[in-house]
Amino acid sequence: MFNTPVLLLVFNRPEETRLVFEAIRKAAPRHLYIAADGPRINRTGEKELCDSVQQIVQQVDWPCEVTSLIREQNLGCRKAVSEAITWFFTNVEQGIIIEDDCLPDGSFFPYCEQLLEKYKDDEAVFTIGGTNLGYHFNGNHSYSFSRFMNMWGWATWRRSAVLVDYNMEKWKAQSFKRLWLQKKLGSNFFTLDYNWIKYWKSYFTNTTSGEVDTWDYQWIFTQLYYNKVSVFPAQNLVKNIGFSDTATHTFHNEHPVKELELSTITFPLIAPADKLIDLFYEDNFIKKVWFNYSKETLYRILRSNFLNKPRVTKTINFFKSKKHTSPVLKKPG
Repeated sequence: MFNTPVLLLVFNRPEETRLVFEAIRKAAPRHLYIAADGPRINRTGEKELCDSVQQIVQQVDWPCEVTSLIREQNLGCRKAVSEAITWFFTNVEQGIIIEDDCLPDGSFFPYCEQLLEKYKDDEAVFTIGGTNLGYHFNGNHSYSFSRFMNMWGWATWRRSAVLVDYNMEKWKAQSFKRLWLQKKLGSNFFTLDYNWIKYWKSYFTNTTSGEVDTWDYQWIFTQLYYNKVSVFPAQNLVKNIGFSDTATHTFHNEHPVKELELSTITFPLIAPADKLIDLFYEDNFIKKVWFNYSKETLYRILRSNFLNKPRVTKTINFFKSKKHTSPVLKKPG
């Protein structure tokens, strides 16, 4: 039996939900939280899809306490997911969050559980991610650290969730947004990559205005604001199966991240020798693979031979800085 609570976020995709739910069934968590958004009024046939999804997630046939948050009307991605995460962490101190299009390997669950326990009192660590975007580690450590969380199958603590303001008032209050981002996003906290700065300035601004209907940029902003890090694994433990023309956000159907395969991590987990931010991963995978959508560039990066060649990994000794110290843990405002 698996003791860490799991939050499953579902909506209108029965085929993907069935696969993800089967992976959860194999893990057999003792506590399963299910949050379902409701159908959109103007979408023909969506109510039937939502009903089908809810029938799938009701098929709990293992010893499990199930708690559900089922919406009759559609709230949209931002409100539905943010309220579900808040609801989840009013009930639990730590847990795993899986969306209906994020298919986890079986080893993802004990990986999350062990690292949640290991870092539960280390406030510098913001989240535990399950996705690796194709990076082959130098060395035998099981995971590394980044300033950018990935939300395709992840885990965290209440102490992180209460820091997130989904209205991003702290971003609105930044008088010199470009300079603030330049400090936060660059190697050694400075950068001349103004396209990277422009990207985040645009998305943070459009998220606060409501033009981008999402919840996850708020988490990334919070991580940057408080100078925290996220764990990412040496192997890819979660496959995003939601890339399609009908998806809300992962609609780049030919995105090479779609081709990433599931792997299994080995135990016992081996911690890195030093607690360092891996800038090579950030610059060459998070920036160039996850957020850049040039098909030719992405395929060249993911499929070129340099991925398997020895390299000197660029890092920041983040954990020796005092900048990661958290404020008093309370809800923003």
